[in-house]
Order: sequence, then C-alpha cells, then structure tokens
Amino acid sequence: MSFIDLLKKSPLFQSLNVKETNLLGSICKTEKYPAGTTIIEENTNGRALFIIKNGEVKVSKIDESGKERSIGMLSPGEHFGEMALIEDQHTSARIVADSDVELLTISRADLVKLLENTPELAAKIYYSICKTLSERLRRADTYILLLQ
Repeated sequence: MSFIDLLKKSPLFQSLNVKETNLLGSICKTEKYPAGTTIIEENTNGRALFIIKNGEVKVSKIDESGKERSIGMLSPGEHFGEMALIEDQHTSARIVADSDVELLTISRADLVKLLENTPELAAKIYYSICKTLSERLRRADTYILLLQ
C-alpha cells in the first residue's frame, strides 16, 4: 500500500482532496520496528504522527506504583502521536511494537512547515485532529465513570 493510499484510509485525512493528499504524502517517511521495540516512551518529547501500515502496537501508561497498564492495541490504518502535532509537550503514553511494525511517519517540523504555506490544508488537518482528540476524551470519560 502506498503512502497516498494509507493517507486516504486514515480518518485524519479523509477530508483531503487529491492535491492535498499528495502534498501530505510528500513529507511522509517509513519506519520499521521489530516486535518488542519501544517506539514512544511515556513522558518524552513528541516528534511525529504515526500511522500503522503493518503490524500492531500496544499503548500503555505507567501508574503511580510504577506498574505498566495496558490501555489498548492499535492496528493497521490507526494512528498515534497526533498530540505531538498540536503541542510541544511530553508524550502521554508508551507505544511498543506488539509485532513487527511498519509505520508511516509525519514529523512535526515537516508538517508545520507544510501547513504554514497551505492554510486550507492546515484547517482541515487540525479540525480532524481535534475531532480525534475529542472522541478519545469521550471514551476516557466513559472509562473513568465505569471505574467508579
């Protein structure tokens, strides 16, 4: 599957037209990680958005006692790291390759540079990221209520 095909399937980029998808594809890179490799360590500097091309990753957090708690699994077509595109803060979770993984990556620096010159594309992407974060916040709220 090409960069463009993967971008078209990602919920973050479904609203983009062909020209915008191609522009975004021009800044994409591929990274591969063997099973068991930590891709993102919790509380480190965020650097990119990742879209899973092949394989699965485990998302986890470290609790107050230092124990790792699994939050979920992500599969091909799903993404992580979008918060790094919005803010220059530490990452909120740990991401580990559960199998051999191939990822499409978009670095924060490359995306910011691209979006500075294409405000319409910026609006579409930031809207999609906000929608994704809102959906995840709703799920987290529901989860918190279930724990009480």
